[in-house]
Amino acid sequence: MTTTRIAWRFSDRFDIHLLRGKKRRLDGLLLLHQADGTQPTGRDRPLPGDVASLTFVPRIKGAVVGGVITARGVKVDTATGEVEAVSPAPAPPLLSNLVVEARCQVNDAAAPGGVRNLVATMRIHVHTSVTRAWCTPTPLSIHKGADGQRLSVLAQFDDNTVGDITQHPGFAWASAIPGKVAVAATGELSAPGATGGPAVQVTATLSAELGGSAATGQVRVLDAWSAQPAAVRKATLVAGPGPEPAVMAQVPNVLFVAEGFPDTDADRFAFEQCAAEAVRQLRTSKATSPFNLIKDRVNYWRVFLPSNQSGESTLYELDLVNRGANIVGQEMPRPVAPNPLTALPPIGPLPPALEYRLENLVHLVGLPVPADAAVDLATKGGQWTAMFNDVDLRRVTLGLYDRWRDLNDRRVANERDTALGLAQGERPAYDLFFPERAIGPFFAMRTTREHLDQFLRTITRAGPAVIGATWDQHPSAPTPPGKDQDLVIALAFGARDSGATTQTNDRRHTQLVAVGLVSTSETPLKAVAGRREVDVLPNPLPRKGGTVVVVREVLARIAHETAHIARVGDEYGGKGGMPDDELDRLRGFANLQPRDDLLAVPFAGLRGGQVKWRWPRLLRAGRLKLALVDETGGVFRAELDPGHGASFAAPDLVRLRQPLPDGGVAVPKLSDELRVLSVAADKVRVQDLHGTVVVGDFPAGSVLCDPVPARASAVLAGDIFAELLDQVIRVHIDATGGPLNARPPLRDCVNDPVNGLQLATNLPAGLPFGRPRFRSWIVGLYEGGMEYDCRPYHPTGACIMRVLQVPAANPFTHTLTSNPGAIYRFCHVCQYVIVDRLDASRHADLEALFSGQDAQP
Repeated sequence: MTTTRIAWRFSDRFDIHLLRGKKRRLDGLLLLHQADGTQPTGRDRPLPGDVASLTFVPRIKGAVVGGVITARGVKVDTATGEVEAVSPAPAPPLLSNLVVEARCQVNDAAAPGGVRNLVATMRIHVHTSVTRAWCTPTPLSIHKGADGQRLSVLAQFDDNTVGDITQHPGFAWASAIPGKVAVAATGELSAPGATGGPAVQVTATLSAELGGSAATGQVRVLDAWSAQPAAVRKATLVAGPGPEPAVMAQVPNVLFVAEGFPDTDADRFAFEQCAAEAVRQLRTSKATSPFNLIKDRVNYWRVFLPSNQSGESTLYELDLVNRGANIVGQEMPRPVAPNPLTALPPIGPLPPALEYRLENLVHLVGLPVPADAAVDLATKGGQWTAMFNDVDLRRVTLGLYDRWRDLNDRRVANERDTALGLAQGERPAYDLFFPERAIGPFFAMRTTREHLDQFLRTITRAGPAVIGATWDQHPSAPTPPGKDQDLVIALAFGARDSGATTQTNDRRHTQLVAVGLVSTSETPLKAVAGRREVDVLPNPLPRKGGTVVVVREVLARIAHETAHIARVGDEYGGKGGMPDDELDRLRGFANLQPRDDLLAVPFAGLRGGQVKWRWPRLLRAGRLKLALVDETGGVFRAELDPGHGASFAAPDLVRLRQPLPDGGVAVPKLSDELRVLSVAADKVRVQDLHGTVVVGDFPAGSVLCDPVPARASAVLAGDIFAELLDQVIRVHIDATGGPLNARPPLRDCVNDPVNGLQLATNLPAGLPFGRPRFRSWIVGLYEGGMEYDCRPYHPTGACIMRVLQVPAANPFTHTLTSNPGAIYRFCHVCQYVIVDRLDASRHADLEALFSGQDAQP
């Protein structure tokens, strides 16, 4: 067995709340991921054969006796990860929260020193008691036949902090009317009785470890998703070639769904304006090209799903900030280890570059509690020195301490009752899996895609004609999933600047794209009188002269998320190195490639010849609607997508190119020359001039095309056609073995905290000026992708799939930019993929750009 990584069980990765006198063991929550897909826990014995050691180490000072570390009111067993909050508590200062690292050493002959060190981190909060608990949202609306939704349980503790305790074991659930709302031992809800009527009270009795008190909430039952009124099921075509079934069958059909819009005429109209404006800009703006190029090949629809409450749930912990009479919630700083202090100035204060940042302080000492608001730096600094090993008070300024202390009033907000139950971010955890700006994926305790499909398959157009099967991802056998199952986009009212794409478990399809409609990162809040609860308020939609507008950031986010439809992946990082078990997912994106597939031998340099976007640029193209047909005698028939035959005429010389890969590293095969014999509508008959075409090589999705010839210097080097990856850059990558954003000699990939524009610093000498206008547009290899900094590579240093907009200040020179807020365009490779998969006939328009102002070297 080969241990690839360690991680907490997905449902147990959140902060743990522990009361005095209670214990919680961590080894059973830790998964040791194996190369064969199995996931034994840290408690299972024997451990995998390559595991040399597994220990649980708290970041605190303490006495060690028999493998148990005792310090400031807690005990941690380093062998099992059992954490005990000691009762009665010893004399202060006491730990209010602590971090425990699961450290796994894996024997690996290929690793430096023969050992790989794997780490997973858990944060535990220590309290004396739960003073109040409640369920949220209340009410929660569930649809009959959409079983499995759950209420969340929040708690206020004696130290006046608020936390989510939903995943704590041992709850006892009960319904006041089980014949109408049933609740399983897991808290999962169902509606066996009649719909409508008043809400039903559901009670969660907390376990003894949490004090045994009760939390209540209300659940109301709605009609089944499949039994919605005709007005709700009716979809409207916003723009596109037409609503007729024959047209729908030939083009992509994007469906915008309302989320977080209440059932009022004003909100319905606002959603209609949002959808119309988003579609108008996608179809006309050059900033989000190529969606403007393919406008006549895509239908855009909208359907209004009313929500019981406005806005979206915010799951992550919020730092409360006063804005006059109002309150807003901001992101909490993520913990980041500080850079080591290698040398000190001989006299005077430390220069600012050596001072801790707020995220460093959270990493070192944890989070404050409300009582810390009255504690000064001198007192707290003394406590830190007594409790933690690595805090250097010389690097803590008074201003930094005040910012840390201001986090004491952090809260977890009540959730919202919306149509889809989407949520932003995830519950507090030391290592977040989903960023705060992510809305969705489907919140695990709310609506699922299977639930939504019950509604989607009933959608109608004008009149009674049902068209929803085209979006149905889970039809009853033997009906296949709809061809547009990937094209459902939720426009989320009230959400902060956010967006996300949820994939199916096999990573082959998109469950949902969700996009927030404002450009702020803040969340408006309302305090609940007399309690520590806060409710989320919706961010108002941006308007101009009373009309809803789609601001540039939202347009960019819609374009970015919509591009996932064509299997274009995210190009930003943030999570460090990518583990082995993400490789296949990475390979499924046309614009991403792992380092593993670019090496001639392990640990050698990158090979330009193995870059997978070595695709031929195309003067014209048409996509095969069906597989190539052999008419015998060397004659073949290619039936193209509607309208694509117009690009060809007898006696043109053309070729066939295989579909772009959904995985693997192979560059699509290009056939030898074919001569066009005839064109009848979109049926093109061609003659194989060399007798080399194999029908099975060119399935539906292949393209009939006319590749751009290579320039003279590339021909001398052996190229036949011009590729997206220019021959000069390909040779340079071979020569240096490195990506374009890292100067040789080779270096280890480093985490990129900026996640913005990447400069092309590793380029061959003598490149012509202005080809392209910006060096970061040069197609090659740049580090990062799929939220990982290291191991994935993407094609260019500037693309909307990495960063949406030009920042106000240049992150490298710190000078003001000339066009702040401008949308970063899609790079050549992403544009090529989107056009190729959605409307290959527009390759001619792309080539006009690629050979014009955006020409490569």
